Amino acid sequence: MKRLIAIAVLLSVGFSIDSLLVGAASAAKPGGPTKLGPPIPYYAGNEYLSGQRHLYAADLNGDGIDEVVFSGHIRWGSKFRSAVVDNTGKNVTSKYIRPNKTSAELTEVYDLNNDGRDDLIFWGGTDSDYKMPSYVYLSKKKGPHTRKMVTPKMWYHGGGQGDLDGDGRPDFVGTGLGGKGKYVVSFKKKKLLARKIKYTGKKCCFDGLGPYKIHNGTDIAIGNFDADANIELIIADWLKEQDWMAVEVYKIKGKLIYVRDDDGISLPPEYFETAKGKAKIKKYYTTAGMKALYDLSHDVRLEPFDINGDGKLDLIRWSRPYSNDGAAGAGMGEFWPIHTYAQMLINNGKGKFTDKTAKYLKAWKMNIGTPYYFKYVDINKDGLTDIFYSAEAAWASEWKYGNFRKYTAGVGFLINTGKGFKNYGNAWIKGLQNKAMDASKKIFDYHETKLTPNVALGNFDTDADLEIASCALGGNNVGSK
Repeated sequence: MKRLIAIAVLLSVGFSIDSLLVGAASAAKPGGPTKLGPPIPYYAGNEYLSGQRHLYAADLNGDGIDEVVFSGHIRWGSKFRSAVVDNTGKNVTSKYIRPNKTSAELTEVYDLNNDGRDDLIFWGGTDSDYKMPSYVYLSKKKGPHTRKMVTPKMWYHGGGQGDLDGDGRPDFVGTGLGGKGKYVVSFKKKKLLARKIKYTGKKCCFDGLGPYKIHNGTDIAIGNFDADANIELIIADWLKEQDWMAVEVYKIKGKLIYVRDDDGISLPPEYFETAKGKAKIKKYYTTAGMKALYDLSHDVRLEPFDINGDGKLDLIRWSRPYSNDGAAGAGMGEFWPIHTYAQMLINNGKGKFTDKTAKYLKAWKMNIGTPYYFKYVDINKDGLTDIFYSAEAAWASEWKYGNFRKYTAGVGFLINTGKGFKNYGNAWIKGLQNKAMDASKKIFDYHETKLTPNVALGNFDTDADLEIASCALGGNNVGSK
């Protein structure tokens, strides 16, 4: 059955224009006119339209104005097609990406080939009906982006950028929950290059590295985290026995990038920080319950960032641990994890990280989805880098699908105060998304009970301020009621 999604498009940051859904989000109070963009068709065989999951801002033509990119899963029989919408709300998918059949947990947006236009990496999506190859869309002077396929077929769940080969350009590495091998995607000598990572260590490893049979990498952070000259890859895992692993690049030869264990990297456990922090979450998780778990966290995200401004690369880690007591199986029914715990991990410069969340993060709300989308911007124009984060979820805290209790959408800003970060933003974005949902009800035969994908931060007009793009999901297009 043909389905559509409505894009209730742009919520502005600090500025408003007539033709888009806008609302201020800098130092000013949110507000502004709204307008619904066009329905974007995709196909599903199930009333729960699971395919469309993520929104991104991407300047695909190099004009300084971002387009909105939609991506998602081929899941439960749905045949989602990725889509692109311009800042007027027009569907311009065929102008940039064709063919557009992809299935991606997330999409990487950056100028891979260094031509002033954003490129797109749709990497095989976890929870898709089957394992998928990854697709790289490279911009060119005229016409749609050129599509390149990167194998093997994988279920990718996380990814990161970093200069693995020392050429001054960021390379891309995905990490996943299935398939074989790990690849580095680069653009060198005017060609797309996919090189395989060769692990030469001896430890119990995962995600295509080492002898461990189950690949359970959830995210990856890339950078120089210690005192040597080598680039490290820190991979998060959701298995209870492993939690994380670290390797360093020590040799590059042909289409192989060699990595070995880096014993100097050390991270504290997930979701615990200090005695005070431990007590804060104790009511959600029993000791017996945690021991019964097969895994610790449904989602773990790692973001490299200099938190305290000392020039050393720190880590921000989000995790969403299960609250299961072992009676019903992890992740089922009432045990579905809904409490995301954010940690500020400070690096001593030698790769040893210490949890200093209580010092560097204020007003974090735990009952939200784990953010998958991050953007680093000076949102309040004070010269300090702030962090925008977004997670798709349901705005209704008690919304349920089957036996799964969904969590509140995690959308907002971590505002940099110079002494740490203060969480801000979830409430006003919710209000603006409610306007989008109300508008979508006028043209769809049913609405997805306040279920929304993530939102995207970008520059969707010609001024210097940033805007937020949002959308609401719907059923059959029935026109205006």
